[in-house]
Amino acid sequence: MIEKNPFYEPVADFGQALFSDPMLAFAAALLLLLLFALRKRSPGKRRHGHTKTGPQGVILPFGKTAPARSQPDRASLHLPENQVRAIADAQFETQPLLNRSEARLLPVIEDVLAGMGRGHRVMAQTSLGELLRPSKDQPEAIRHAAHAAINSKRFDFAIIDRAGRLVAAVEYQGTGHYRDTAFIRDAIKREACRKAGVAFIEVQADAPPADLVHRLRQVLDPSPKDPAGRARAPRAPQPSDAAAS
Repeated sequence: MIEKNPFYEPVADFGQALFSDPMLAFAAALLLLLLFALRKRSPGKRRHGHTKTGPQGVILPFGKTAPARSQPDRASLHLPENQVRAIADAQFETQPLLNRSEARLLPVIEDVLAGMGRGHRVMAQTSLGELLRPSKDQPEAIRHAAHAAINSKRFDFAIIDRAGRLVAAVEYQGTGHYRDTAFIRDAIKREACRKAGVAFIEVQADAPPADLVHRLRQVLDPSPKDPAGRARAPRAPQPSDAAAS
């Protein structure tokens, strides 16, 4: 019998001492729980083949497959953690800032501004919310709603002065501007510019570049010019003017 085994007596004595002392029993139970927890958390190999891992190196039980990670819906993308997940799961590539029709207008605008020499600059695809803002002398709710209405919309071309303030916007009216709700977006841009006192220049798809040059000069350099293209100096008052008055 096992009781007569000489190796059993020390083990039996230890077991009796262990269970007769509550502190020792409690310490032994804690040790067993700790060893069990460490065994569960430590990655090991399966009995057959290599370990099977899921997303981010998580060890999966035998025969289990990694669940597909769900993509965050658009309504929850305001949360930074969901934005990080969306970026991590996607690949990126560059794309042209302007389409072909819009790109042909850019050098025309740049040449006009350079020829004027007044420090104007042109910027493409700029958010309205970066260049216009509701005036501060109105209720906060109105300002917030108005900003939200324009912030997601962009000018095709924004012309700014030396101080960085918007002085004119150029919108190319290609075929896409008459589809879906594009005309509503253009109406919002047009009205926001009107209220801010900013010229809104619309260029039709079939308009020659000379038309855009003429309109830009009208808006940005309205002073009269002589036939040689030089700005005319203001006419000095004449004695006849005083007599006529």
